[in-house]
Amino acid sequence: MDLKTPVESAGRAYKMYARRLEKLGITKLEDFLYHIPFRYEDFSLISKIGQLQAGEKVTIRGKVEEIKNQYTKRWKSLQKATISDDTGSLNVIWFNQPYIPKSVSVGDQISLSGKISRDEIRSSKTGYN
Repeated sequence: MDLKTPVESAGRAYKMYARRLEKLGITKLEDFLYHIPFRYEDFSLISKIGQLQAGEKVTIRGKVEEIKNQYTKRWKSLQKATISDDTGSLNVIWFNQPYIPKSVSVGDQISLSGKISRDEIRSSKTGYN
C-alpha cells in the first residue's frame, strides 16, 4: 500500500469514515502522518473528590459504592453510579450505555475523567449535599 493511496481505496473501515476524514483534511493515507491533534488532555493528574470544583475537567480515582441502570419515560437509559474516595463521593451519569453496570461492579476501583457539575459532588469536608 502506497502513502499516496486515497482513503476511500484503503479498505472498508476507511471508506466508511472517508467523509469525516475529508473534513479534517485527510484524503490520502499520507495525510494521517501530518495530522496533528488540536488539543491534548492530560489524564495523569488525579484529583481528590473533596477538592473538586464545578466546571473543572478532572480525573478521579475511587471505589464504586453503587451502580445501576435507570430508564426514562421514552425508554432511553441512564447509568448512574456513586464513586467515593477518602475525601467524599461523586454521582456519575453515563447516557445510553447499558453494558456499564455489567462490566463495573460495586467495590471496583475505577478512574474516570470528565467535566464536573456542582450537583454531583458530595464532600465530607465542604458540606455539599
